[in-house]
Amino acid sequence: MEGYIWLALTIVFVIGELSAPGLVSIWFALAAGILTLAARFIESPLNQIYLFIALSTFFLIVTRPLSKRILSKREYKLEDRIIGQIVVIERVLKDGNYEVKLDGKHWKAICQEELSEGSRAKVLRIEGIKLILEKE
Repeated sequence: MEGYIWLALTIVFVIGELSAPGLVSIWFALAAGILTLAARFIESPLNQIYLFIALSTFFLIVTRPLSKRILSKREYKLEDRIIGQIVVIERVLKDGNYEVKLDGKHWKAICQEELSEGSRAKVLRIEGIKLILEKE
């Protein structure tokens, strides 16, 4: 039964990786994928969790420097591709932020001016994980 739990977690981590910009959960997806196969040989759920933590840490330590090197060699940066793009407001969030879809990913965004669903805005810059918009 634990194999199904690890399979579900693998799917959740892969979806998280695909929906977020940058490397976020690939290490957890790899570890959960391995545990999907190994769960039948490891009876104790606690030992499975320990192995998951160990594998996630291993993958993080091994692949993070490699991925940084590869990503730093790209000719363009994420900001270069995103700044200046026109986005359509998909949702107005309760906290005054907005949700937009850009480059196939959902982003939170903020704007000095009030926007409504369907409004168009231009991306001025990125601050952390939010887009700063200007009403078009």
